[in-house]
Amino acid sequence: AVIGDTLEWYLIRILCLLPPATISLILLVFYGMLRNFRLSLLSLMPAGLGALWTLGTIFWQGQAVNLVTVVSPVFVIVMGSADGLHYTTHLLEKLSQFPDRRRLTEETMRMVLKPIILTSVTTMAGFASLAWTDLVPIRQMGIYVPLGIGYACILSVFFLPALLTHIPLPAHHEQKPGGIIEFFVTLPRHRSAILVAAAVILGVSVYSLFDLKVVSDPLLYFKKDSGVRQTFQAIEDSFGGALVIVGDIAAPRGLDTLRDSRYAEDVLEMERELERVPGILSASSLFDVIQGAHSAATGRHEYPGSPAEVSLLLKSMDEDDFASWYRDDGLRLVARTADLSSEDVALLRDFAASHPELRTLSGTPMLYDELNRLTVQSQVRSLLMALVLVYLMLAVSFRSRRVALYGLVPIMVTIVAVMGSLVITGFNLNVVTATLSAVTVGTGVDYAIHLISGIQYYRAQGMTTDESVRTALATVSRPVLASAFGLSVGISVMFLSPLHIHTEVASVMWVAMTVSSFGALALIPLFYQSRRERGAPAPGLRTPSSLP
Repeated sequence: AVIGDTLEWYLIRILCLLPPATISLILLVFYGMLRNFRLSLLSLMPAGLGALWTLGTIFWQGQAVNLVTVVSPVFVIVMGSADGLHYTTHLLEKLSQFPDRRRLTEETMRMVLKPIILTSVTTMAGFASLAWTDLVPIRQMGIYVPLGIGYACILSVFFLPALLTHIPLPAHHEQKPGGIIEFFVTLPRHRSAILVAAAVILGVSVYSLFDLKVVSDPLLYFKKDSGVRQTFQAIEDSFGGALVIVGDIAAPRGLDTLRDSRYAEDVLEMERELERVPGILSASSLFDVIQGAHSAATGRHEYPGSPAEVSLLLKSMDEDDFASWYRDDGLRLVARTADLSSEDVALLRDFAASHPELRTLSGTPMLYDELNRLTVQSQVRSLLMALVLVYLMLAVSFRSRRVALYGLVPIMVTIVAVMGSLVITGFNLNVVTATLSAVTVGTGVDYAIHLISGIQYYRAQGMTTDESVRTALATVSRPVLASAFGLSVGISVMFLSPLHIHTEVASVMWVAMTVSSFGALALIPLFYQSRRERGAPAPGLRTPSSLP
């Protein structure tokens, strides 16, 4: 009840604080990119409306937000905002070439329509892969976040272009040469350095994976200074264990089972054996209560051998106390625990299987272990599903299985880096962080899609492969980096969440977006270099400004 009431208050705070803070932070990033507040706001509008419609859909279906779906608006805003930024950025780039608004819109859409739709679909696929998990909150995120991203995509394709055709645009918009854009344009020349950097990232991450732990204890979702954590710690300090395991002891003869001293001795011996299992502090049942009462009355620490004495001791018990230990077909066993590991839980299951008098063992620690198992299963299933879906989409869209593999390479590096970062930062794989790999596949591949689409666009204009790669890097790097930075900054609002688990998500997403964006801009040009074409460029088609 304490956790439930605290979570409800936390969820309200998250809904009221995080989405507005996300919009504010991304708006600052967009303004730094576009240098125009109105265009920055309009570029973000599709994502904001998509998030609002997503919440409306959740409530319209009668669903309540939970620990996972409460951050769905944040994900919709940060993931859906990239489409609007890419369209507006390329619109301004082509403004000097096409004064006619209709022609300007057509040329901009010719360049960005395919990557906008494809990136939205792959991001939706990454989240949608979560819908195949057995965990209901994760499954709901796998439904509602793709829906919100779809809303944002539709608005970016139809609403935003129509809106921008009817408002004044800045007369001059020039990108400043040099800086980080020049860095990425010239980076493919340093092939060895890129490969060494990728190898270092993979090596460190793979080495760290051996220490990755799966922990699904909901208590760790709260920050250390939260009231819930402090209350549980106080209980641990006072009583030696706040979490219990409940067992069911067979009582084939009802109350007469308690009068059988031989059966009682067997159960008591089983309880003492259970206490020797790692992580078990103590185990007790109604047999211990009766033995304790007999010991207090006689001074002998043994179970009473007289059925009549047992009957008298039972009659002296409080009815509510008695009812908490006994029912018609069984007796309750309660075991206090401390720091149970997955290996300890496995030992407990083997223990129950080897003692027929102990029919079942259940409780919060057993539930946590089952959540761990489902988390790993969901992680593997969602990740494979996301990779397969994204690969098929890339192969169909680019009509090349080889190019589809180009797009997946930076993502594979990112997935390993994300898992390694969990260990390096001291985090664990849990029910929420397990979703990040599948999400990373759908989100991180966006940057590869924009670069590959840019290369293909300039190749279609007559440029050689080398020129297409350099020109695409010069025009795509800025919105790609701004999008990755904006997403990371936007997701940083989760640091303000009262839940520690949201802090983990924000930290890992910074790693994912940094590695995936830099990886796409650094690694994909190398693949094209290895297959570059030596033909002469078409006259007058060497730079974007000279394109027809």
